[in-house]
Amino acid sequence: MEIQIGAGWMDVYLKWFRSEQELNNPQEASIFHKNKVRYVLIDNKLFRKGFSTPFFRCVESPQKERIVQDVHE
Repeated sequence: MEIQIGAGWMDVYLKWFRSEQELNNPQEASIFHKNKVRYVLIDNKLFRKGFSTPFFRCVESPQKERIVQDVHE
């Protein structure tokens, strides 16, 4: 069985922070430009800026499920 994983929500931000190229899709570019000030790339890891809290580490689905299980144990 072959499993293919599509692009995650973080890929757009990671691609821009690494190369700073403009996005091809105008609708996607509009949404990205509104939200890019909320994110920062530190040591090749994506973080979301909090208002009065430290940075929040952005994770994909497989990591998210493991983190939730660890917290609830």
